[in-house]
Amino acid sequence: MTASAGLCAEIRRRVGIEEVLAEHGHGPVRTSPAGATYHCPLPGHADRRPSFVVRGERWRCWSQCDRGGDVIDLLAAVEGLSNAEAVRRLGERCGLARDHTESPSPLSPRRAERLLAGFLEGRGWDPAAAAEAGLHVVLGDHGRPRVRFPCFYGAELVWWQDRAIGEALPKWLNPAGKRPALFNANSLRLAAERDGELLVVEGPSDAMAVLSTYEAPAVVGVPGAGSFSPDWTPAFSGLRRVWVVADNDGAGMKLRERVRRLLGPVVPHVVDLFVPEAHKDLDDWRRGCGTEKPELFGEALEAAFGAAEEAAAA
Repeated sequence: MTASAGLCAEIRRRVGIEEVLAEHGHGPVRTSPAGATYHCPLPGHADRRPSFVVRGERWRCWSQCDRGGDVIDLLAAVEGLSNAEAVRRLGERCGLARDHTESPSPLSPRRAERLLAGFLEGRGWDPAAAAEAGLHVVLGDHGRPRVRFPCFYGAELVWWQDRAIGEALPKWLNPAGKRPALFNANSLRLAAERDGELLVVEGPSDAMAVLSTYEAPAVVGVPGAGSFSPDWTPAFSGLRRVWVVADNDGAGMKLRERVRRLLGPVVPHVVDLFVPEAHKDLDDWRRGCGTEKPELFGEALEAAFGAAEEAAAA
């Protein structure tokens, strides 16, 4: 694919720098009419004082990186790609360019079932829970299969995230031009109808860990640490308590702070529940407990609920 000036300009118009940052777990530290400031996402930069500035279609790190560019340069820098590869990925994402030299064979239902079964087995997720959530395999860029995590509001499919099978990059792909949505959002209504309690977790994988442990739990997955939208706040109104489980990193801390700030006015109790330091996230914690005995993870999680509740009351 030739990275023509016209193609690059159209990519810049269709894909926002903020969108790519959010997909990599970065939300703005502060905003102004002139733009937004972030902690620098570039590899090797421990940016304690936010130095990464976005203005329109351009970004720049004013600290040790001393680099800048457009959304193409950003994706290349964050994922270690050449600019040509970044153009290819962003172009395909927007539907602007395809490599017509490849003619991938259609994904047969039998192969899709095998791929999904292997993916679920590798993660230790319950196939029945995956079927209930609507997980299925699709063909992504260049015919590479991905597991699709659909996001429904009622019966309407409003968004999705596609997870690479194996080590393909990028790990996650989202539909261009659509607003992100919560995974398993219909359980908001379930929580309101039951005891008014809900888990908010970081990403669909952590949500699937919970869905594979309990029968019909009230849990929603946030698609990226910086993507919890203020527009979602009214949907949480009426709940009694929200438990927030985020990854053990800076992005996870930002998610907890953002959820607490946005939901605090409408939910009486917003409580942080922390994953043990030996595990990077909730799904990793579950696998560490042994997926062949999900009740062990359930017991560990129940103990964490109790400890978090005591800490919040102290």
